[in-house]
Amino acid sequence: MSELEKSKANKLSGSDKVYRDIVEKLQATFKKYDYIPEIAACNQNCQLVIGQGNSKDEQTEYLLQIVMCLLQTVPNSPFVEELFNNFLKDYIHFVNPEHIYHLAEYYLTDDFILKHKSEWLQDQTPKIRYI
Repeated sequence: MSELEKSKANKLSGSDKVYRDIVEKLQATFKKYDYIPEIAACNQNCQLVIGQGNSKDEQTEYLLQIVMCLLQTVPNSPFVEELFNNFLKDYIHFVNPEHIYHLAEYYLTDDFILKHKSEWLQDQTPKIRYI
């Protein structure tokens, strides 16, 4: 095998690893933060996206469908926005490895959840309107 072929084989296996990491990180995020209604809705809608492929083009298409799913599921949610922004970093890195990779274990963090939890709880409590 020539050096060029070895380089291509290593690049493909590296690309496959990044792809698997992205999919596993997204699934782990959905599983861990499923108690948040917006994240549960994203999980449910994104499970409908099918077509995980073996080729780089099929993998890119699948991840792009996930991007579109996240955009369309729950607008104006800080949790989905954070998840989307971090997922998008990994998607862009997958397409162009020169861009940064989101190194965290999940696309959301407990710190982010705690920071926005009070807003979330306020939205969940019934509001009394005085006339």
